[in-house]
Amino acid sequence: MVYLTSNILLFPKIGSVQTVIFPVLGQIIMGLMIDNFGWFHANVQALTLTRGLGALLVVGGVLITVALPGFVARRTNSFGGATHGQQNEKVLWLWRLWGVFAGMLSASQTAINGHLGVLLGSAIKSAFVNFSMGTLILAVIVLVLHPHLTYAATKPVHRWWMWLGGFIGALYVLGNAYLAPTIGTGLAVVIVLVGLMTGSLLVDEFGWLGSRRNLVGWVQVAGLVVMIAGVALIRLV
Repeated sequence: MVYLTSNILLFPKIGSVQTVIFPVLGQIIMGLMIDNFGWFHANVQALTLTRGLGALLVVGGVLITVALPGFVARRTNSFGGATHGQQNEKVLWLWRLWGVFAGMLSASQTAINGHLGVLLGSAIKSAFVNFSMGTLILAVIVLVLHPHLTYAATKPVHRWWMWLGGFIGALYVLGNAYLAPTIGTGLAVVIVLVGLMTGSLLVDEFGWLGSRRNLVGWVQVAGLVVMIAGVALIRLV
């Protein structure tokens, strides 16, 4: 819940590209630290030179896929967020650090849910507990901040796939709960990351789910290849 809310808060502050990059950095750092130190009862997997190089490749792939196309298009030094004239640079870096922290929470959630799945003997039960807690907390927040139901002035356009978000989210949490104790938190995080980036590129290429179509270029494909190479290096250890 904190991770998703942080993404919503970060987007207008630092832009879409940085909202992707900094949480991803936190996810990878925390995932490798959890594996290295065995936090949350995770299986210990030492941070070797090969695994570290693989993580750097994944980060580089994300930068290539997300940031480089914007650099080429705009020919600026911006990550796609606000410029120095729009916000104080120190304030921007506080938001960026929060993005890294939010990403670290996401990786921690993967390890925690994985261990809970082991204790309960079922990844499905772990996902159920996770969503139940999140629902209760969100229900309290909604009741406090929005006690009265309101309706849009104009009738919104409804699509059948609008109701799939919860189902997809459940599969996401379930997959993490199963993968973390099986292959390690670090590798689970980077594999899910590659899936997220691949899915986002497919949505852009074909304009799925009502999104505006943005053709994928060779730069994004190259970044995806670099990410896959990084995952392969981490998996070799």
